[in-house]
Amino acid sequence: MAATVVFEHPVAGGVAPTAAQAKEQVSFTINDVVTADTAITVTHNMGMSAADLAAGLPIVILQPLRASARAAQWIVGSAALPGATGKTANAIDLTKVNGVGSDSGTAVAQIRVHLIRPHSIGR
Repeated sequence: MAATVVFEHPVAGGVAPTAAQAKEQVSFTINDVVTADTAITVTHNMGMSAADLAAGLPIVILQPLRASARAAQWIVGSAALPGATGKTANAIDLTKVNGVGSDSGTAVAQIRVHLIRPHSIGR
């Protein structure tokens, strides 16, 4: 079983929000994680500019939902590319640092991720 993404905001389900929907925030869970799952790329369609990416946007909040998710130590970026941010204009790469952290089973949410782009007034 492979890790799956379930979007929660601004859309719900397995399909990424459109660019028009993903203006300021995208929230999703990573479900069905097993020990063999070490990386996942999630399309968010926020259309981040090069300047925003260079400024570290979008802001990423990783919220472990289970003890196994804390043990897995999910991070933004790729273990294969040290120093890589793991962020592109329309996607984010998440990597599981620790080789543990499996709660295999259908629809078991491991971690919730919030991607936030601050309003232009705040930048």
